[in-house]
Amino acid sequence: LQGSGDVAMLLRPTPQAKALMKYLASPSAGAIWANLGGFVSPNKKVPLSAYPDTVARADAKALTSAKAFVFSLDDLQVGWEPQLWADMLNVLQNPSASNVTTVETLMDQQAKTALGH
Repeated sequence: LQGSGDVAMLLRPTPQAKALMKYLASPSAGAIWANLGGFVSPNKKVPLSAYPDTVARADAKALTSAKAFVFSLDDLQVGWEPQLWADMLNVLQNPSASNVTTVETLMDQQAKTALGH
């Protein structure tokens, strides 16, 4: 499964910070966020019933049952994200087959440059 994610980091290991991190990783916190919509928790203990609609529940089930998860390229290559976004807009604004092929070639070149291979 490919997707995006947010990360919380503990910069100072105070008891309060550790308690906050423990809470953020809990099913209770995940259920609160899930209920708001637009979020899928990787925590398998967040019940599917916490999600507000069938699409969100299906996404949660796919995430928690996936054999593997990888971050999408735009999350991995921060410096490349603005160009990637511009390329996608280009395709949407001009969806002709020739433009899609041109943008695909351009994105491939950009990926090789960004990844160093």
